[in-house]
Amino acid sequence: MRTSSYVIYVDLPTNREEMLLIHGYTGAFDRVSRRVSGFLRRNEAGHVPKPLHGDWSDHDAGFPETEPPDAETVARLRERGYLTDLSVEAEERFLVENLDRWHLARAMSAPQFIFMPTYDCNLRCGYCFQDGMRTDGSRRHLLATMGRDVVDRIFAAMPRIEALHGVNPDRRPVRSIGFFGGEPLLARCRDTIAHIIKRAKAEGDNSFWAVTNATELDAYADLLGPEGISVLQITLDGPEAEHDRRRIYPDGTGSFARIARNLHLALERGAQVQVRVNVDRGNLADLPAVARTILREGWDESPAFSAYAAVIHPSSTAIEPTTTLSTWDLRKELERMRAEDADMRVFTLPDARMQQNLHNILLNRLNPAPFMKSAFCSAHDKMYIFDAFADIYACWERTGDAKIRIGSISPEGAITSNGPMLKQWRTRSAASNPVCARCRYVLHCGGGCAVLAEAKHGRFFGNHCDAFGQRFRASAAGAYTALLSGQDLTQARAAVCDQ
Repeated sequence: MRTSSYVIYVDLPTNREEMLLIHGYTGAFDRVSRRVSGFLRRNEAGHVPKPLHGDWSDHDAGFPETEPPDAETVARLRERGYLTDLSVEAEERFLVENLDRWHLARAMSAPQFIFMPTYDCNLRCGYCFQDGMRTDGSRRHLLATMGRDVVDRIFAAMPRIEALHGVNPDRRPVRSIGFFGGEPLLARCRDTIAHIIKRAKAEGDNSFWAVTNATELDAYADLLGPEGISVLQITLDGPEAEHDRRRIYPDGTGSFARIARNLHLALERGAQVQVRVNVDRGNLADLPAVARTILREGWDESPAFSAYAAVIHPSSTAIEPTTTLSTWDLRKELERMRAEDADMRVFTLPDARMQQNLHNILLNRLNPAPFMKSAFCSAHDKMYIFDAFADIYACWERTGDAKIRIGSISPEGAITSNGPMLKQWRTRSAASNPVCARCRYVLHCGGGCAVLAEAKHGRFFGNHCDAFGQRFRASAAGAYTALLSGQDLTQARAAVCDQ
């Protein structure tokens, strides 16, 4: 008998006598004494992560072993999965085999559809991963706008895609339809977007959302709100001066003023607005000024408004890795800023949703399984992205190249799959590489972003951790502390994309 390889130890900053144990795949949550946690750590076969607070003094080689827990406690630890008779290799096989079956089962749910009406964009942001499409003359043909005929082909294919996911056409759930680019809400795309919404509404209930720079959002005023495009992610990369240095038009002029006007418009029309600030070491210190801008504009007074910061990842050669932060670094900086500056309350902290979910599990004794992940994101099971050429992609960061599409749609609406690419994207699960399969956080992390893993390791099936272990344990400790104090955690909205 040994300690399971998937035990997560959460040290509690306000309680030095006890710890929270979480089992990575059984979903068990238990508060135990340090004596019990020490017993489990001493029986681990491999490396034990460092604590967030202090050190594991009871795990040092020179620390005298205490008596093991009594038989009843040992039996309880075995029942909850913390102790196992499986070898390290057998336990890993058990997890992988079950996770693969679970991943296939979860793919049999309603797909998510995203339209990319154009790869073109009216801004020239320095960190844009699509910049080559607009600077490389040989790729300018990609900047066309989707025509109505292509929209109709896509809608003809949608029921066929839904059938592949087991969706009953007589009981079709609300379709999730998103808009991404390029810049999807350019004024010249207005006819395309209106046609998509009209076609979608003619076929049933839908929810519409968009990731937009909002510079030409006023062209869509009548399409915004609960009955139209109801959720918008809009980027502000600093207070006006800093934003206008980073998010610029081709002639070098800034975009802040137009975005601010259109952000007011979106809220007035009843759309939910998520402001995202893309952060690196160069604009981190500007976040309090962004917070004051939000307060001065009065955006935070709307219940439909939220704001969050996300790190810029070194996913292209245009981004110098030394200028970037991890999400854990950003979280610690934001916590420090919030402690020093009350205005920073307008920002939702990174991992707020994760902490909220953990709090709900503890408070309401929920089954943790629905909160676990068989893969990092929907690119690996049910996301379909359509571009202006009726090509289909799995991930919006890997588009614009027919060699990497997962399929295409004929003029009659028939689907031709690109088998190798489809298999590559849809078989990447939380445990499809050995590093993740051995990780105690695997079902909470999902294996990390494939694009960022490939950028870092050169392998699509590599791992991208982004300090997830520290972030998860800090979130679990925060959730437990909130539970003890009776704190009602603010309901954090799910970001359109927080990568």
